[in-house]
Amino acid sequence: MVAFLRKVLINVATLAESSDQLQKVFTKLACAKQKPVTQGLQLFIQYFMLNDSTFISEHSNVRDTLAVMDAALSKSRLM
Repeated sequence: MVAFLRKVLINVATLAESSDQLQKVFTKLACAKQKPVTQGLQLFIQYFMLNDSTFISEHSNVRDTLAVMDAALSKSRLM
C-alpha cells in the first residue's frame, strides 16, 4: 500500500503544471468534511516520503513539490 500511494503522489507531483495548481487541488481536498483524509494524507507525505531519507535521495526531483502539497494540507487544516 505504501508503494502504491508513493507512486500515485509521485505521478501527481510530476504531472502537475505548477505549484499553484497543486496548492489549489490540495487546499480543496482539505475541506472540513475531509479532515481524516487530509490528516492521513499529510501524515503519509511527511512520514513515508519527506522524512524518509532513502526515498528522498531516490526521488529528489519531487521533494519541493511534496513540500508544497504538505504545506497546502497544513494551511487548510488551520482554517
